[in-house]
Amino acid sequence: MLYCTVLYCTVLYCTVLYCTVLYCTVLYCTVLYCTALYCTVLCCTVLYCAVLCYTVLYCTVLYCTVLHCTVLYCTVLYCTVLHYTVLYCAVLYCTTLYCTVLYCTVLYCTILYSTVVYCTVLYCTILYYTVLYCTVLYCTILYCTVLYCTILYCTVLHCTYDVTLRSLRATIVVVRKAVSITYCECVFVALGIQHAMRMLHVAICGLFHSTIFLHIIP
Repeated sequence: MLYCTVLYCTVLYCTVLYCTVLYCTVLYCTVLYCTALYCTVLCCTVLYCAVLCYTVLYCTVLYCTVLHCTVLYCTVLYCTVLHYTVLYCAVLYCTTLYCTVLYCTVLYCTILYSTVVYCTVLYCTILYYTVLYCTVLYCTILYCTVLYCTILYCTVLHCTYDVTLRSLRATIVVVRKAVSITYCECVFVALGIQHAMRMLHVAICGLFHSTIFLHIIP
């Protein structure tokens, strides 16, 4: 009976000891496995976060660098294009203005010179025709006066009636011819003066109402 009790106690002790050792071993292995797993997960998580952080930082720096270079290039390009555009417009405007002013000045001087020359020629022509008209008129009056004085002188000297009548008729014929010639010359001079005045009027109107100035100045 004692032997059985001791045997039972020994078996029970060994069983309890075995179970305790087994439990401690399993617990130790479980804790060790969990610790290793936790450390592995923690290490992977930290490594992933570090890689993610460095990747995001690199992409951000790269994006900012590219953006800065792009903005700088676009700004420089825009300023360059704007500068050359303004310079081209200024040069084009100044060139056009200079050519327009030069063309208008040359045109004005040419028209003014032509008008002055034309008016001078016209004035000389009118003066010539006026002098010619006055000379013809003076010669006619002088001729008629001399003729009248001749007739009067012949009458005073008691010439015969036939001679006086013949002289009077000849005088009348000559006076008629002289008057006809004088009238034709006066008409010719008047037509010349009228034509000259008409050409002067056309020249002045053409100067102030030129289609060239109307084309240049809207």
